[in-house]
Amino acid sequence: MRKTFAILALSMALTQLHAQSPVGTFSLIPRVGATLSNITKESYMELVGTQEVSNEGKNKLGMAAGFDMQYQMMEPLAISLGAFFQQAGCTYKDTDLSQMGAGEYEVHQRARTTINYLAVPLMGHLYVSPGFSLNLGVQVAFHLNSNMHLETSAVTIGKDGSYTYTGETEKFDTKKLNVRSPDFSIPVGISYEKEHVVVDARYLFGLSKVYNPPFGNNNRNRVFILSAGYKFDIANL
Repeated sequence: MRKTFAILALSMALTQLHAQSPVGTFSLIPRVGATLSNITKESYMELVGTQEVSNEGKNKLGMAAGFDMQYQMMEPLAISLGAFFQQAGCTYKDTDLSQMGAGEYEVHQRARTTINYLAVPLMGHLYVSPGFSLNLGVQVAFHLNSNMHLETSAVTIGKDGSYTYTGETEKFDTKKLNVRSPDFSIPVGISYEKEHVVVDARYLFGLSKVYNPPFGNNNRNRVFILSAGYKFDIANL
């Protein structure tokens, strides 16, 4: 019985030691995930009554999907090259009328900037324990398309503090924003692999200005990506 338990324990240990692919293996890893992004120093000026207010950017949810090609150079070290559709951008607060008195106002709602990129990350993966790696690299992203969406409504605040929306909501879309391309960033993250399923979390520190001159204010992309993929070992050299 003791020998049986010892053999089982050894087998489990060997399995864990090979949580990542054997040395010399090329792997294909399709991935899909979500992004949480913002643009540093992003804002636009909004007229609220007679006051001009700066509406600053907030975090925006998006998506990412694509694949990595990974090569296991040594037992603790792998490199990968990927191609992903990646969304970045930000949202903005709805107009705040809480400090306004009775009167007629135009309010902004559901405002957001969306920038779609084709991202190409080159990553190094250091396995610090079976299946668990620390990841660092460089990414170049090419601008595909972009859009700023804004909805406006007319609101009347009564003397009793009541809100009355008048007329229809108007929607505005500004396409082809003056986005700089390519965009360079430094991805830093961690990943965990078990039974060929890979969960990856990374944060992109933008190095490039988001907009071409004279637009923008030295804005940079900041993007967090959480993704899951499946690892197919396709060749061994």
